[in-house]
Amino acid sequence: MISLYLWKRTKNTVSKFIPSYKYGDQIQLHHLLTHSSGIPNITQLPNIKELMKQPTTTEKIVHLITDLQPEFVPNSTFQYSNSGYILLAYIIEKITGFTYEQFLSKHIFSPLGVKNSGCDNHEKIIANRAQGYEYD
Repeated sequence: MISLYLWKRTKNTVSKFIPSYKYGDQIQLHHLLTHSSGIPNITQLPNIKELMKQPTTTEKIVHLITDLQPEFVPNSTFQYSNSGYILLAYIIEKITGFTYEQFLSKHIFSPLGVKNSGCDNHEKIIANRAQGYEYD
């Protein structure tokens, strides 16, 4: 399984898979998995609500994340960050040649017989979709 592959090779750095990331040599895949990378959480950016309303691509989101300077030295503390998991999904796509959604479906959900879980794809009409909301 890809996560086991990434986990066992914790010395692999982000720059191995995303060479353009300025801080990628300092951040190991293990740090992304354990929320100890120092990468700011993309959902905490001041303009995130505006960004979420615009069509985008994985590459644009990755570029946005890799423009962010880490908030602390990797592995020095824990701070939850969706950004790390976005980068991991992107790395899985680069390694496997599948989209993250395809990878999960083929290697996790289908083999386990899971039919009502997956990636939220706003282009698909999905019966009984649960969608988050926010009180404003």
